[in-house]
Amino acid sequence: MTDPLADLEPGRALLLEVRSERIELERLRESGDRVSRSETVTRVARVVTDEGLGVAASTGRDGYDELIELARRSAGLGAGRPVTYPDRVRPEDVRAHHDEATDPERLRELLETVEATVPEDVTLSAVSLTGTLRRVRIRVPGQDWVERRESTVSLSVDVIGEFSGFAWDAAVRPRDLDAESLTEEAATMASRSPEVSPPEGRALVAFDPVALSDLLNHTLVPALSGLEVAKGTSAFERRDLGNRAIEAGVTVLNDPLRDWWPGSYRFDDEGVGPSRVELVSEGRLRGLYTDLYSSERLGLEPTGSGLGSRRPEPCPGNVIVRGESSREGLLEEADLLVRRVMGAHTASHVSGRFSVTGLWVEDPEGRRVKPCSLRGNALTDLLEASREVRRIGSTGAPHALVRCRVGMS
Repeated sequence: MTDPLADLEPGRALLLEVRSERIELERLRESGDRVSRSETVTRVARVVTDEGLGVAASTGRDGYDELIELARRSAGLGAGRPVTYPDRVRPEDVRAHHDEATDPERLRELLETVEATVPEDVTLSAVSLTGTLRRVRIRVPGQDWVERRESTVSLSVDVIGEFSGFAWDAAVRPRDLDAESLTEEAATMASRSPEVSPPEGRALVAFDPVALSDLLNHTLVPALSGLEVAKGTSAFERRDLGNRAIEAGVTVLNDPLRDWWPGSYRFDDEGVGPSRVELVSEGRLRGLYTDLYSSERLGLEPTGSGLGSRRPEPCPGNVIVRGESSREGLLEEADLLVRRVMGAHTASHVSGRFSVTGLWVEDPEGRRVKPCSLRGNALTDLLEASREVRRIGSTGAPHALVRCRVGMS
């Protein structure tokens, strides 16, 4: 068998194969249990010529000889900007997969744990479990295939009581999901109807880690993408490196090398080994997460954050945010505590502004507050954050004190 990369120079080509196995379990109050399973294989060839970068992909039986030829033709169109791939792929040592993620019996155990944990005063409306196992193989000229395996299992719980409640988490292994705690959180949210109106006007609002992670994943985190900075669609510019980025003296770390966190991987989809990068240190912008294209445009070292089989873009791994305050001291300052928000996807990573609805809100006496609007700026109105961090999916988030304008929803 001929080598499809034999006549291609190092740095000018890359082959990728992604095999994905996915299983979904659902229990719905109205329609009972549903189980589905799927497997996909995607093959990708990327070729760099003097005219540009060409990409060809197939989910069928096409071989790499055919894909390389298609990629060459694509490169001749000049639509993709050339990049230089690594001469060798050097995988990092990180534990990021476990076969139990797609074990139907193990997932069913989690589902039954949720069922058994729901208290009598609320009704379970839906449980959803999704397990995914991916095997990614990559090859560059002059090197054999190199493989990484990764898995994710996610659990969402929805319940109905006097109010509605929900909770979600994702992990590498089923054992890392605390089904009992998630169910109890959802049940607590649903157990009481809101009883008091929110204070209207300016207020100091404490966001718990779940609410804060929603907010940051649509404001600060995408603003730290090298591609967004290169395109001019970020709150930051290249020249901001070293300058104040956030009002609060928080530290933000992107760490794709953390064992058993769902944002970890051995190498990215461009063959680059991932790096731990301090993005923000004590409120100052120190780095960006980049792929090959954005790092070249910005004159920065690539951080191994290029993910995506066909055309990779910078994606964060595990983002950990922490401050220097104590959680207890921070909560004592707050006029409100927000545990769940809705509408964080409408926030802007260009300006940092957000306008969300607080669904689960409490006042300092622990009374439930009616759903209210919360408006502010995640970059200028985030005042302080706690040292203590909770993992929610691939985000490690603290409690944080945010200056907000509060109103009736």
